[in-house]
Amino acid sequence: MRWDITGCANPWDGFIQSDSLTTNEYHQIIVDYLSIHDIDVKQVTSYHDSSKVELCYACHFKTGDVILITLSITISQN
Repeated sequence: MRWDITGCANPWDGFIQSDSLTTNEYHQIIVDYLSIHDIDVKQVTSYHDSSKVELCYACHFKTGDVILITLSITISQN
């Protein structure tokens, strides 16, 4: 699962209570948000892709940061 980070229109933004977070803290907020929605996350990583940067700071414009979410999936064999 991949998400292009926006200025302030990410679904987990309501969980952020600090103006400065470490990368690990930000990733944990994403895990917490997805867990509330019954999505089992295995790992969250991120990287910066300068080709995705939109030069505006409005909420919906992309910052160039990309979140990669690895999900834990259980396959039931009947």
